[in-house]
Amino acid sequence: MNIVYLTTEAVPFAKTGGLADVCGTLPKVVAAQGHRCAVIMPAFSSIERSLQPIETTDISFAVPMSDQKLIGCRLLKSQLPKDPNDPEDSADVPVYFIDQPQYFRRPSLYGDANGDYHDNAERFIFYCRAAVIAMTRLGYPVDLVHCNDWQSALVPALMKAESDKASKTQPIATMLSIHNMAYQGNFGFDAFPWT
Repeated sequence: MNIVYLTTEAVPFAKTGGLADVCGTLPKVVAAQGHRCAVIMPAFSSIERSLQPIETTDISFAVPMSDQKLIGCRLLKSQLPKDPNDPEDSADVPVYFIDQPQYFRRPSLYGDANGDYHDNAERFIFYCRAAVIAMTRLGYPVDLVHCNDWQSALVPALMKAESDKASKTQPIATMLSIHNMAYQGNFGFDAFPWT
């Protein structure tokens, strides 16, 4: 099975809590069982501090955010690191980063000392839209998209809308894991047009 994990956190690239621990290890465990796994996440500033090699790819594209607004991005690539103390940790799991500095190159992931970033709705709707496009550009079939927490929760609806537009497209299975119910990504009505 080909599985893509969508997350905003995965050790060692970005971490604020347990989501990063799960998404930095679960894909490797599943890949070790014989499945093909990949991770797609935002290119936060923290990825540069991970000490993992990060390379550019030749994949770039524009993401439609409204009738008049296209926002460009590119994909960067790395790997989930192997644990040198674990002989069972042998699976290669690529990590693709959606590089859009305006949205993701900030001092922290979700906010600062004053609270959440004012544009988090727009930032993570962009991430969802870009992730759907990225999956089509990576060039291999996807059987399951595993979304994690509210930041990627819009993806199943976006994928359904795209599937309905192109009726010849086989629907891809999706699932959503909620890691912390306290963080729900609730936004005002003014954010609705971005969806």
